[in-house]
Amino acid sequence: MKQILLIAFLIINTAQLFAQEPVQQQALTQADYLEKSKKQKTAAWIATGAGAGLFLVTVVAVAATPAMPTFGDDETESTGTVPAAIGLAGVATGVYLFIASGKNKKRAREASVFLDIEKAPSLKLTAIKSQPYPALGLRLSL
Repeated sequence: MKQILLIAFLIINTAQLFAQEPVQQQALTQADYLEKSKKQKTAAWIATGAGAGLFLVTVVAVAATPAMPTFGDDETESTGTVPAAIGLAGVATGVYLFIASGKNKKRAREASVFLDIEKAPSLKLTAIKSQPYPALGLRLSL
């Protein structure tokens, strides 16, 4: 019983010893939002164009090939379902990226005041520790 408790105690303590500190994310600036918006808009044009092109090529190819009856059933084969679905998914992805791009551009143009908790290193006895302090910020649209 002592060995089980000792092993459990060691496992719990080693999990705490090797834990990493969480990385604090910086608030995005206006330039970051504008760059993100531009990249999303580029990706949206690519996804929409590729998706629409694949969909149209599939529709034209299926319309050009005559339908051949299958044996045993009265139904015909459908050969363009998967490429057409992939094309429509590309168009839907492009529309989503256009919307996200617009939201990021709007965020870049907004002016806001924010209160954030920042950390600064401070010396306490013989150890350097990070001490939180409040920071007031103003974000202006240009």
